[in-house]
Amino acid sequence: MNLDTSLIELGRVDIVALRTAVLSLDADAWSLDKADRVALAGDRPGAAIFLYNDTPATFDRCTLDEARTSGIVNVLRNMRHPIFDIVDRLIETAIRPTYPHCDTLRVQIADLPPSAAIGRHRDDGILAAIHRLHVPIVTNADVVFEIDDAPYTLAEGIMYELNNIAPHAVRNTGTQRRIHLLVDMLPNAIGRCAYHDDRRAMAVAVIRTRIACAPRS
Repeated sequence: MNLDTSLIELGRVDIVALRTAVLSLDADAWSLDKADRVALAGDRPGAAIFLYNDTPATFDRCTLDEARTSGIVNVLRNMRHPIFDIVDRLIETAIRPTYPHCDTLRVQIADLPPSAAIGRHRDDGILAAIHRLHVPIVTNADVVFEIDDAPYTLAEGIMYELNNIAPHAVRNTGTQRRIHLLVDMLPNAIGRCAYHDDRRAMAVAVIRTRIACAPRS
Protein backbone atom coordinates (compact mmCIF):
# COMPACT_ATOMS: atom_id res chain seq x y z
CA MET A 1 0.00 0.00 0.00
CA ASN A 2 1.19 3.48 -0.80
CA LEU A 3 1.87 5.16 2.55
CA ASP A 4 2.87 8.71 3.37
CA THR A 5 6.19 7.33 4.58
CA SER A 6 8.51 4.44 3.72
CA LEU A 7 8.11 2.44 6.92
CA ILE A 8 5.84 2.52 9.98
CA GLU A 9 6.92 0.93 13.26
CA LEU A 10 3.84 -0.57 14.92
CA GLY A 11 5.30 -1.93 18.15
CA ARG A 12 6.56 -5.11 19.75
CA VAL A 13 5.06 -8.55 19.08
CA ASP A 14 5.59 -11.66 21.21
CA ILE A 15 7.56 -13.94 18.89
CA VAL A 16 9.05 -16.33 21.49
CA ALA A 17 6.86 -19.34 20.61
CA LEU A 18 7.04 -18.62 16.88
CA ARG A 19 10.83 -18.25 16.88
CA THR A 20 11.24 -21.57 18.71
CA ALA A 21 8.88 -23.34 16.30
CA VAL A 22 10.46 -21.87 13.17
CA LEU A 23 14.01 -22.71 14.22
CA SER A 24 12.95 -26.33 14.84
CA LEU A 25 11.81 -26.82 11.21
CA ASP A 26 14.01 -29.02 9.04
CA ALA A 27 15.16 -28.36 5.48
CA ASP A 28 12.30 -30.37 3.97
CA ALA A 29 9.71 -28.11 5.62
CA TRP A 30 11.28 -25.10 3.90
CA SER A 31 11.23 -26.74 0.45
CA LEU A 32 7.56 -27.77 0.19
CA ASP A 33 6.24 -24.39 -1.00
CA LYS A 34 8.98 -23.67 -3.54
CA ALA A 35 6.63 -23.84 -6.56
CA ASP A 36 4.23 -21.32 -5.04
CA ARG A 37 7.08 -18.98 -4.09
CA VAL A 38 8.48 -19.06 -7.63
CA ALA A 39 5.00 -18.45 -9.08
CA LEU A 40 4.39 -15.48 -6.79
CA ALA A 41 7.81 -13.85 -6.57
CA GLY A 42 10.07 -15.41 -9.16
CA ASP A 43 13.11 -17.55 -8.45
CA ARG A 44 14.52 -15.30 -5.74
CA PRO A 45 17.03 -16.53 -3.14
CA GLY A 46 15.85 -18.15 0.06
CA ALA A 47 12.70 -20.10 0.84
CA ALA A 48 9.21 -19.48 2.18
CA ILE A 49 6.48 -21.31 4.05
CA PHE A 50 2.95 -20.21 3.10
CA LEU A 51 0.31 -20.43 5.82
CA TYR A 52 -2.31 -18.29 4.05
CA ASN A 53 -2.14 -18.08 0.27
CA ASP A 54 -4.48 -16.34 -2.16
CA THR A 55 -2.76 -17.74 -5.23
CA PRO A 56 -1.49 -21.28 -4.68
CA ALA A 57 -0.35 -23.16 -7.78
CA THR A 58 -3.70 -24.95 -8.11
CA PHE A 59 -5.73 -21.71 -8.26
CA ASP A 60 -6.07 -19.13 -11.02
CA ARG A 61 -4.28 -15.96 -9.97
CA CYS A 62 -6.69 -13.22 -8.90
CA THR A 63 -6.03 -9.67 -10.07
CA LEU A 64 -6.91 -6.54 -8.14
CA ASP A 65 -9.64 -5.64 -10.66
CA GLU A 66 -11.20 -9.11 -10.31
CA ALA A 67 -11.19 -8.78 -6.52
CA ARG A 68 -12.87 -5.40 -6.71
CA THR A 69 -15.50 -6.69 -9.18
CA SER A 70 -16.36 -9.94 -7.43
CA GLY A 71 -15.76 -8.85 -3.84
CA ILE A 72 -14.25 -12.25 -3.10
CA VAL A 73 -10.65 -13.39 -2.86
CA ASN A 74 -10.20 -17.12 -2.33
CA VAL A 75 -7.69 -17.86 0.39
CA LEU A 76 -6.18 -21.25 1.17
CA ARG A 77 -5.26 -21.76 4.82
CA ASN A 78 -2.60 -24.38 5.50
CA MET A 79 -4.12 -25.34 8.85
CA ARG A 80 -2.27 -28.66 9.03
CA HIS A 81 1.13 -27.01 9.15
CA PRO A 82 2.71 -27.41 12.62
CA ILE A 83 3.25 -23.66 13.06
CA PHE A 84 -0.13 -22.54 11.68
CA ASP A 85 -1.84 -22.23 15.06
CA ILE A 86 1.02 -20.18 16.52
CA VAL A 87 0.98 -17.74 13.62
CA ASP A 88 -2.81 -17.56 13.48
CA ARG A 89 -2.93 -16.74 17.21
CA LEU A 90 -0.37 -13.98 16.70
CA ILE A 91 -2.47 -12.52 13.88
CA GLU A 92 -5.62 -12.60 16.00
CA THR A 93 -4.01 -10.95 19.03
CA ALA A 94 -1.46 -8.55 17.54
CA ILE A 95 -2.54 -7.72 13.99
CA ARG A 96 -6.32 -7.87 13.62
CA PRO A 97 -6.89 -5.29 16.39
CA THR A 98 -4.63 -2.88 14.49
CA TYR A 99 -6.34 -3.59 11.15
CA PRO A 100 -9.98 -4.30 12.13
CA HIS A 101 -11.36 -3.54 8.67
CA CYS A 102 -9.06 -5.95 6.85
CA ASP A 103 -8.91 -9.65 6.04
CA THR A 104 -5.77 -11.78 5.99
CA LEU A 105 -4.80 -12.36 2.38
CA ARG A 106 -1.36 -13.95 2.46
CA VAL A 107 0.94 -15.08 5.28
CA GLN A 108 4.41 -16.49 4.85
CA ILE A 109 7.58 -17.16 6.78
CA ALA A 110 10.37 -15.95 4.49
CA ASP A 111 14.03 -16.94 4.75
CA LEU A 112 16.98 -15.03 3.27
CA PRO A 113 20.32 -16.86 3.58
CA PRO A 114 23.64 -15.20 4.38
CA SER A 115 25.27 -13.35 1.46
CA ALA A 116 21.94 -13.24 -0.42
CA ALA A 117 19.92 -10.31 -1.69
CA ILE A 118 16.53 -9.56 -3.20
CA GLY A 119 16.85 -6.92 -5.88
CA ARG A 120 15.06 -3.59 -6.17
CA HIS A 121 11.39 -4.02 -7.07
CA ARG A 122 7.86 -2.75 -6.45
CA ASP A 123 4.83 -4.87 -5.56
CA ASP A 124 1.93 -4.73 -7.99
CA GLY A 125 -1.44 -6.34 -8.73
CA ILE A 126 -3.51 -7.03 -5.64
CA LEU A 127 -0.40 -6.44 -3.49
CA ALA A 128 -0.61 -2.75 -4.37
CA ALA A 129 -3.72 -2.55 -2.18
CA ILE A 130 -2.65 -4.53 0.90
CA HIS A 131 -0.98 -3.55 4.14
CA ARG A 132 2.38 -5.41 3.92
CA LEU A 133 3.58 -6.22 7.44
CA HIS A 134 7.02 -7.51 8.41
CA VAL A 135 7.91 -9.05 11.76
CA PRO A 136 11.59 -10.08 11.96
CA ILE A 137 11.92 -13.44 13.72
CA VAL A 138 15.66 -13.94 13.20
CA THR A 139 17.88 -11.18 11.88
CA ASN A 140 21.25 -9.50 12.33
CA ALA A 141 22.81 -6.05 12.06
CA ASP A 142 24.06 -6.80 8.54
CA VAL A 143 20.57 -7.18 7.07
CA VAL A 144 19.63 -3.93 5.35
CA PHE A 145 16.24 -3.03 3.92
CA GLU A 146 16.33 -0.29 1.30
CA ILE A 147 13.11 1.63 0.62
CA ASP A 148 13.29 4.48 -1.87
CA ASP A 149 17.08 4.02 -1.66
CA ALA A 150 17.12 4.80 2.08
CA PRO A 151 18.57 2.07 4.38
CA TYR A 152 16.61 0.61 7.31
CA THR A 153 17.52 -1.98 9.94
CA LEU A 154 14.51 -3.91 11.24
CA ALA A 155 14.64 -5.27 14.79
CA GLU A 156 13.53 -8.71 15.94
CA GLY A 157 10.03 -8.86 17.41
CA ILE A 158 8.94 -5.45 16.10
CA MET A 159 6.05 -5.22 13.63
CA TYR A 160 6.48 -2.85 10.69
CA GLU A 161 4.30 -1.78 7.79
CA LEU A 162 6.23 -1.33 4.57
CA ASN A 163 5.36 1.02 1.73
CA ASN A 164 5.59 -1.79 -0.81
CA ILE A 165 4.65 0.51 -3.71
CA ALA A 166 7.97 2.30 -3.27
CA PRO A 167 11.03 0.62 -4.81
CA HIS A 168 12.54 -1.65 -2.16
CA ALA A 169 15.26 -4.26 -1.79
CA VAL A 170 16.96 -6.27 0.95
CA ARG A 171 20.43 -7.73 1.38
CA ASN A 172 21.88 -10.00 4.03
CA THR A 173 25.63 -9.56 4.21
CA GLY A 174 25.83 -11.24 7.63
CA THR A 175 26.67 -14.82 8.56
CA GLN A 176 23.21 -15.65 9.95
CA ARG A 177 20.02 -16.33 8.02
CA ARG A 178 17.24 -13.76 8.12
CA ILE A 179 13.70 -15.00 8.80
CA HIS A 180 10.66 -12.73 8.68
CA LEU A 181 6.95 -13.24 9.21
CA LEU A 182 5.17 -11.45 6.34
CA VAL A 183 1.44 -10.75 6.68
CA ASP A 184 -0.67 -9.10 3.98
CA MET A 185 -3.90 -7.50 5.21
CA LEU A 186 -6.47 -6.66 2.53
CA PRO A 187 -9.00 -3.85 3.22
CA ASN A 188 -12.60 -5.06 3.29
CA ALA A 189 -13.56 -2.31 0.87
CA ILE A 190 -11.57 -4.05 -1.86
CA GLY A 191 -12.59 -7.65 -1.37
CA ARG A 192 -13.82 -9.90 1.42
CA CYS A 193 -11.84 -13.12 1.71
CA ALA A 194 -13.85 -16.34 1.51
CA TYR A 195 -11.78 -18.64 3.72
CA HIS A 196 -11.90 -22.35 3.07
CA ASP A 197 -9.86 -25.44 3.74
CA ASP A 198 -9.34 -26.53 0.13
CA ARG A 199 -8.54 -30.22 0.50
CA ARG A 200 -8.13 -30.72 -3.24
CA ALA A 201 -5.44 -28.04 -3.38
CA MET A 202 -3.68 -29.62 -0.40
CA ALA A 203 -3.86 -33.08 -2.00
CA VAL A 204 -2.39 -31.81 -5.27
CA ALA A 205 0.42 -30.09 -3.36
CA VAL A 206 1.23 -33.28 -1.45
CA ILE A 207 1.23 -35.37 -4.64
CA ARG A 208 3.41 -32.81 -6.40
CA THR A 209 5.90 -32.90 -3.53
CA ARG A 210 6.01 -36.71 -3.45
CA ILE A 211 6.64 -36.87 -7.20
CA ALA A 212 9.42 -34.31 -6.93
CA CYS A 213 11.04 -36.22 -4.08
CA ALA A 214 10.63 -39.70 -5.59
CA PRO A 215 13.88 -41.61 -6.26
CA ARG A 216 15.01 -41.60 -9.87
CA SER A 217 15.32 -44.95 -11.61
